[in-house]
Amino acid sequence: MKCFTNKDEIRKSLKMHRKAMSQAEIQEKSTVICDKIYEKTVNFKSILCYISHMGEVDLTFLIKRLLDDGKIVSVPVCIENFNIIPSQIDSIDFAFSENCYKIRETKILKIPEIFPDCCIVPGIGFDITKNRVGHGKGYYDRFLSENALYKIGACYDFQIVDKIGASEFDVKMNCVISEKRII
Repeated sequence: MKCFTNKDEIRKSLKMHRKAMSQAEIQEKSTVICDKIYEKTVNFKSILCYISHMGEVDLTFLIKRLLDDGKIVSVPVCIENFNIIPSQIDSIDFAFSENCYKIRETKILKIPEIFPDCCIVPGIGFDITKNRVGHGKGYYDRFLSENALYKIGACYDFQIVDKIGASEFDVKMNCVISEKRII
């Protein structure tokens, strides 16, 4: 495994690897990852799930299962000053629009009945001590540092490296789940 101290270096390397994945490979691995995440979320009532973007782990299967179980499911809506607001959805087929980063968001902002007690977090990379590197805007780090919830990093196994040069503002995950392991 490789150690990364420069976040731009890890972003470039791992984005290229993720971009090379076929849609079939993404779906196959995402299904396995969603099954593992589902097992970790059994005791939570309200879960914030991202909507996949640019080859990220696809959580569609997980969201459907959580909704079928009667869980409260929210998706992030990005607002000014690089902040996230959870917006409750009742179906995976919600009406969406793309924000300025071309990430799908729900068109209708609905504050969740119960604020999320668990968050499924995307990332470009994670390390074996559960540090995360994202796209660099700080949306998730800001949201996670301001809210006490269980943090599950979702990634493909190649996105887990030995070490990421984390800063004081980076928020560690409670666990990181790939298709091959749970850290």
